[in-house]
Amino acid sequence: MDLTAQVIALLFLNFLIFYYVKTPRLPLLSQKCFTVMFILAIVNLAFDFLTNFTIANPDNISERVNRFCHDGFLGSLSTLVFVFAIYTILVARNQVRLGRRAICIFSIPYVISILFILFGRIEYYRSENANYSYGQAVQVFFAEAVLYLIFVNILAEVKRKAFNREMRSAIHIGTFIWVGSLLVQYYFPEMLLSSVGIAMMMLYIFITFENPLERFDRKTGEFTRNSLVEMLKECFARGKSFEVVEIVLMDYAGLMSGYGYDAGVAYHKAVAQRLHEITGCSVFNRHSDTMVIIWETDKTMLHGSFEEIKKKIDSPVVYDGRQLGVRSRMNVVSCPEIGNNMDTVSKILDYMLHEAEKSNCEISVARADTLEAQRRSAGVEELVAKAVTNDGLNVLMQPIYNTKTGRIMAAEALVRLKDCGGFGFISPEEFIPIAERKGYISELGDEVLRKTARFYVENKLDDLGIDYIEVNLSRIQSSDKDLSSRLLNILGEEGLSPEKIDFEVTETASIECGSTLRTNMNRLREAGSSFAMDDFGTGYSNFSEMAEIRYDIVKLDKSLIWPCFDGDNRERSRDVLTNAINMIHATGSRIVAEGIENAEQKDAIIKWGVEYIQGYYFSKPIEGDRFIEFVKDFNSKVVIDT
Repeated sequence: MDLTAQVIALLFLNFLIFYYVKTPRLPLLSQKCFTVMFILAIVNLAFDFLTNFTIANPDNISERVNRFCHDGFLGSLSTLVFVFAIYTILVARNQVRLGRRAICIFSIPYVISILFILFGRIEYYRSENANYSYGQAVQVFFAEAVLYLIFVNILAEVKRKAFNREMRSAIHIGTFIWVGSLLVQYYFPEMLLSSVGIAMMMLYIFITFENPLERFDRKTGEFTRNSLVEMLKECFARGKSFEVVEIVLMDYAGLMSGYGYDAGVAYHKAVAQRLHEITGCSVFNRHSDTMVIIWETDKTMLHGSFEEIKKKIDSPVVYDGRQLGVRSRMNVVSCPEIGNNMDTVSKILDYMLHEAEKSNCEISVARADTLEAQRRSAGVEELVAKAVTNDGLNVLMQPIYNTKTGRIMAAEALVRLKDCGGFGFISPEEFIPIAERKGYISELGDEVLRKTARFYVENKLDDLGIDYIEVNLSRIQSSDKDLSSRLLNILGEEGLSPEKIDFEVTETASIECGSTLRTNMNRLREAGSSFAMDDFGTGYSNFSEMAEIRYDIVKLDKSLIWPCFDGDNRERSRDVLTNAINMIHATGSRIVAEGIENAEQKDAIIKWGVEYIQGYYFSKPIEGDRFIEFVKDFNSKVVIDT
């Protein structure tokens, strides 16, 4: 009795058992099918050993026991083939179950095979060199196996989107090995290779389909982003309610920068382990600074535990003898009520992730209005992308008034979208952050400068008394080391002297972009351009930064001005503003007051020594042709009055 093939199969399966037991697994239906396949392979191998023993010892083993062992061997083999076909279907259908009718039809070959195995004829061949079974039941099983394995290979080719190249190769090679071993055994019954073929196929499928390296990150103790996608498909396929909870580690980037990669990994792992212990849920990595759990139990209990969960997560992590502080934020999407498919969940989480940065909200639960806001954001994103590439940007001009001469002597270029796509007015405060986030801001900024320069040259604004036009630079533009050369090239192409452009930079950008911005400013200033600090009073209000970086103009934000004319703290607000004006003048910078809307504000600003005024009191942002008419009319009246 030669059991070499069975021993080789046992070695393969032991190797597989070792890795399978050590690997964390997700409760996917396809993985449950694989577990069933794994158990069936072990059971089949056990029956393979038994049948070799029972068929070789007819005098000591009863015919009933012998038949039982052969039924078990063939039945486990038949079931394994059937479950493998179901496993492949689940992968192809993204975990979506087959309906009862489809299952019943698909099971017909399997049921027929089992009936023949149980009640059909099985013959036995015994000799010194080999022992094997044959007959009607064996033939029907071979037909079932070939039928299902042909189906599996066709499915892999038809559903190419569900199976990548490696997965298709694994199916083809795995089934080739299995079918090959079955055919060899069919035509040469004394060569009992089916167990080896099964073991090799199981190992091949495990490495390709259930690869732990692709599903689980042992460094952080989290399942990968691909695993999250698979788990969401599974949850939606079940048809039950669940919640996706994303935990954002707010200090992770700073910690990686300050303490290094190893500290970041240890920090991530500690928080993930803590989250798993608190909730009992598998933890998935979504972004470098976020992790996700999928809550499938009582929603009421989860909602009531938000604060408690966050409190436990936010306790310090000890690393290398140091206590690393943890600050987290939680975003929650209810499914399928709010997120009814995987793509929608991902988009809502991305939207909440960016929106939460604007507020101090630590626990955000997506609602119907969140979904609508996300859809609007996605629509605006499409409009911005089209506008940048298809001349969809409109540049308006808002006049700037000189308090010394009483004339309009400058303007600020403000970008708008030509097509708002049925969303109503879309303000720059809405679409500029989207352009920054999606990588369109440099192209958008270049186009605004190009249109502004062309407008200045074509309409000879020098002759109207316009000294310069202000153009905004975003934080992302300011951090581009090639910014200055690109902007100067645009001005050169349009034939406008750089001294006619004053670039506006926010306080935040001036601090965050550091030396890169300073280098760009120096190159542009050498070419003749000037610079303004925009929105003074809304950011850091850092006077030491103003002393280090020279600004020709500082623009006072309306949030610093309006409290001086409304509210209970008007006197105190005026003291703060007038002191700020004096300090700015002490640095040698001129001042533009933004947001001036009435005569009281205008007169006070002039009294406090501000050089320029911008606001609706004079004009809102207007189209180029209307701007020219406005300037001509306004400045002509000044001449007449004088």
